[in-house]
Amino acid sequence: MLEENEDKVSLGLLVIGSVILCWAGVSSSGVEDGLIIILVYGLYTLLSVVAGVAAAFITAAIMKVSFGVIGSAVLRLAATIVFSTAIAETIPFGGLLSLITYFGLLMWFFELELFEVIIFAVILSIMRLVVSFALAVMPVSMMA
Repeated sequence: MLEENEDKVSLGLLVIGSVILCWAGVSSSGVEDGLIIILVYGLYTLLSVVAGVAAAFITAAIMKVSFGVIGSAVLRLAATIVFSTAIAETIPFGGLLSLITYFGLLMWFFELELFEVIIFAVILSIMRLVVSFALAVMPVSMMA
């Protein structure tokens, strides 16, 4: 029963975070440019969730922890990433609140200790950096 509630909360946070990011994209850049920003957010989120799943596997192997059933884990990772990104993008100086939310959701959803969350966050940050670099290099390599 608790897992069902956590999945419902995850789905709610994913929807709320997505709506906030869409609103932020459209309100900051207008409708035409906002749609491009929404697509970039969507692509970045998709790639971040894929990187998050890979980071979860690496963390699970290193720390001997479990992230649970793959479907629920992906939903919870997506919700954590999207919602914390929405906080960081829309609240002035929201980075600290976003970080607290990110760590708190990871600890709650996956029943991880703080040290395990820190290891996961470091691995995921490295993987997201690679994703960001790939997204930055991709248009340049397509022009060549």
